[in-house]
Amino acid sequence: MAMIHGRCYVFDMRERMLTIGRAVGYERRPEWHRLGRLWRAIAYAVIPTLAASAVFAADDADSTRPAPTKATPPSELEQKRIGVQVHELFAVELAATSPQARHSAAQKLVDEADGDRIDDQTRFVLLSDALNLSVAAGDATGAWRALDDLEARFAIDGPAMKLDALQRIRKSGASLESCRIACPLALELADQFVTVDKYPDAERTLTLADALAVQSRDAYAMELTRKHTASVRSLESRYKSATTALKTLERNPKDPDANLTVGQYFCFVKRDWPRGLPYLAKGADGVLAQLAISDLAAPQDGKGQLALANQWWSSAERRAEPLRTSMLLRAANWYGQAKGQLTGLDQELAAKRLRAASDLASSSNAIPHRTVDLLRMINLKTDALEGDWVREGVAIKSGGRTNARIILRYEPPEEYDYTIVYTRLSGRDQVAQIFPVSDSQLAWSVGSWGKEMKLGARGRELAASEDSHCTDSGKEFTSIVKVRRGGIEVTLNGKKVAEYNGALTGLSSPSDSQLPSNKALGILTWYGDSQKFSRIELTEISGTGHPLAESR
Repeated sequence: MAMIHGRCYVFDMRERMLTIGRAVGYERRPEWHRLGRLWRAIAYAVIPTLAASAVFAADDADSTRPAPTKATPPSELEQKRIGVQVHELFAVELAATSPQARHSAAQKLVDEADGDRIDDQTRFVLLSDALNLSVAAGDATGAWRALDDLEARFAIDGPAMKLDALQRIRKSGASLESCRIACPLALELADQFVTVDKYPDAERTLTLADALAVQSRDAYAMELTRKHTASVRSLESRYKSATTALKTLERNPKDPDANLTVGQYFCFVKRDWPRGLPYLAKGADGVLAQLAISDLAAPQDGKGQLALANQWWSSAERRAEPLRTSMLLRAANWYGQAKGQLTGLDQELAAKRLRAASDLASSSNAIPHRTVDLLRMINLKTDALEGDWVREGVAIKSGGRTNARIILRYEPPEEYDYTIVYTRLSGRDQVAQIFPVSDSQLAWSVGSWGKEMKLGARGRELAASEDSHCTDSGKEFTSIVKVRRGGIEVTLNGKKVAEYNGALTGLSSPSDSQLPSNKALGILTWYGDSQKFSRIELTEISGTGHPLAESR
């Protein structure tokens, strides 16, 4: 039997979440930002497929990058031996009783575990103790950080350990605030179980999320959990339908209905076109079958590519969701390939529809995009390249007497949204987002000379605007850099402030904002300004990114 494995993408669309959240007073809750897109997708769903919170990746479509070798956890006997030494060295920290003291102690143990001189066995014990301190403090975020480090370094069942940690936090009599913060992490964990088709585990986790929401007395959390549960159950139904159809095709490879079901699943839910098109070409829908046959022919000339793109586009306009959106994006794929070979009105049409498809990809309820929490991935010991950086809870703060620069070790896909939420604590100089495009690296800066905002490359200004309030102290700013195939758009607090349409090749970042890797992202604050960053995220619009190894 052909097996289907999945990758669940959590939505993050803060703008609609704010609109809804404002009605119940939660628009400033950072712990819900990661699930904002999911809320919007579900709240405005017209049919179950619009509430999809995941796309699936088949075995043979997964990344071919070799998985890093992970260490084996020490035996229980070895853990006890090392634990005696750790408990002697950190007796004060491990004896902490208040939630705040336990949080600080856990942070200290995690920082100690990040040291280069620590062997793997000691690191495992330090992180395990940090996990236990965080759980005792009711600190789900701290527990997540320790577990993320354990999962990255050791051959453990990370999702199962996260579920156990959340269950312990709930049973420990955690505060309303602790339960409120833990609830979205439980929803995220449920999605992780969905990625490997562990729906019973996902159901258990959703039950836990519901209990945390009830215990937090948070109406928004309870409603979101209910919607999320319905979404996962809808996903399970679609997964089962595709699996059943694959079984049918094992007996009868020409079955038109089964081919259509599998083809629509792979093309329009998962968007794995190479895998789905052959099924669609043999399916019961004649229009889709002909489109699939033409697509599989893969025209190489601009005219042929434009004709195929137009066929996908016109056919999409007569379809309901989620087919309509997926078909428009398939058309955009062919417009993008044809654009460089077109002239005149054909080129203008292709450019116009590419922009429309890009907007659709960013805003459509039907599009699930994975959002990566870059803030949680930061290790200040290795990632702070310049200046002074400190953690304040989940957030990080920049400072010092010089520029402060930090690298975010994640390579984004071709199209993505790069979001930071920050508050200026002191100073009136620039805050810059550094980001890769094609073979280039650019920087978007806010606050040059107090009011100027610039999108720039080395020796070249791509776009600029002004806002006299862009350096106001004490004000929270949300800056989103949207990278697409045909250009870049930037919004500040929901307002478009810069746009560049043109080639993204052959550029390089300004010399003062360069990073060790031109594939990574970064942040720069200038001349001793102090900024607090409460959210740093990347939403993958097309393709999938991956973490970058630390340079040594």
